[in-house]
Amino acid sequence: MIQRRLNSNFFMIGYFLYLFSFYFFYASNINKVFVVDTAYHYTIYLAGIFLILSCFFVIWSLKRLLISLVLLVVSIIYFIRSKDNTILITSLIMVAGQQINLKSFFKKDLLARCIIFLIVFTLCVTNLIPETTTLRDNGSVRIALGFAQANTTGAIVFSIISEWVILKHGFLNKYNYFVLLLSLILVNYVTNSRSTVIGILLVAALCWKLTPDISTWLHRLFLILFPLFATIDYITTKYYSAHGIMLQLNALFSGRIQLIHYFIQHFDVTIFGQLIPTKDPNNLKNTYYLVVDNSYVSMLLRYGLVFLVVFGMLYILFIHKIIVRKSIGILTISIVFLIIANMENTLYIPAYNIVVPFLINIPFGETVDED
Repeated sequence: MIQRRLNSNFFMIGYFLYLFSFYFFYASNINKVFVVDTAYHYTIYLAGIFLILSCFFVIWSLKRLLISLVLLVVSIIYFIRSKDNTILITSLIMVAGQQINLKSFFKKDLLARCIIFLIVFTLCVTNLIPETTTLRDNGSVRIALGFAQANTTGAIVFSIISEWVILKHGFLNKYNYFVLLLSLILVNYVTNSRSTVIGILLVAALCWKLTPDISTWLHRLFLILFPLFATIDYITTKYYSAHGIMLQLNALFSGRIQLIHYFIQHFDVTIFGQLIPTKDPNNLKNTYYLVVDNSYVSMLLRYGLVFLVVFGMLYILFIHKIIVRKSIGILTISIVFLIIANMENTLYIPAYNIVVPFLINIPFGETVDED
């Protein structure tokens, strides 16, 4: 009992330090007013220390120990080669979160995300940090409410909505659907974040249609979504040509396919990943900055084949166990993140995808149930 409590306490401290450093120091406009790089890195390192301490109080089984070691070894190799701590923190959160109570976590995480959002929003409206306003090609104005990008604003709002849906176990009444509709209208009007709008629509549709007794064919379909999307996305972007239906698809995805094709042309698939520079000397996107806006291709090119395969296997096992447990709320959010991953680099990042901490926890049966 004491061991589990220590594991949980160290994990929550480390996780919330990570969450705050990500959204406040890294993803908000506070870095346009103050030099916060040092604060960001020290907070991330402190988060890592608490997550490592949490690992010492995990009750290990052989399977979980082996999968944890594979994740950590791959992450450490990539960190040493690139100095990028993204998947190292992701892996630590997954390894340390093996015995965390789901319901308690989602309640605390929901509150933390709301507080962080309100802090950044308040600093913005009081002019303590600047606003970021951008225009789409069609003239639509996008407002980020104090965050560096409007899509980041949409992402934190969607994570809040996701945890609210999970805490309601995916069973929504007409008033809840009205809340989703209102959220969709506000997000679209303020941020014009298409992926967030699509995410909210998908959440509403799946909550409406899914029942605890998932049919066999739907169960199988959900299990193949990860490899299916990963394969289609890689092939589509690798063999992209600027004519016909491909040109139309590229326009539909705001130029993402062409941009990812650029990365595939310049970087080979590796076993343990590689550092991919995001500076754009040719100014292809008129920002001098490039992003692989696809989780599957990003994992493959940036973090390597081993990480993609291990993460994918854990996600598939996670979905299978969630279906068996008849946890419709978590299943809904997990599937929606798989779909959004085709257009955003969010699937493997805990600050965005709220189910990442449980990808080892749930498949290997050491979790305290969400109820």
